[in-house]
Amino acid sequence: MALRQKTTSPWNSGSEAIQNCRSALLTSRAVCRQSSDVGSEAAAAIERLAAGDFGLHLRWSQGELGRPGDNLYRLTFIAARPHKLLIEFDEQVLAVLTEATLRRATDVEVVVSYDQLTIDRQGYGDMTPHCESFAEGEFTIYR
Repeated sequence: MALRQKTTSPWNSGSEAIQNCRSALLTSRAVCRQSSDVGSEAAAAIERLAAGDFGLHLRWSQGELGRPGDNLYRLTFIAARPHKLLIEFDEQVLAVLTEATLRRATDVEVVVSYDQLTIDRQGYGDMTPHCESFAEGEFTIYR
């Protein structure tokens, strides 16, 4: 995809530094890839666990999301990125694990350690946004 230069752009009349920045912006390309870094092992284990036709429970060092024993979710998105593991449940709960490391994976649970966990979620029924962050710990997904 080629970018077209506008003749009326403020970039056209700037100093050499601005011209260099403009050139760098026009030639740069966004890179989108599955990372082989931190979370790819964990992502693969979570996908295997979620492959069945059943709900998943979520627990981390500070508690559970939802009522204990009643928090059933389905995996709707997962991506391993450099330094981040992004996991979405029910298209409403996004868990972002920083520096995620797979600790244990069995047929019934996956345990991932993290340096930071951020949970961005919407309420069920009223869609009110909520966001919480937690320091290092473990995130467990289990059947």
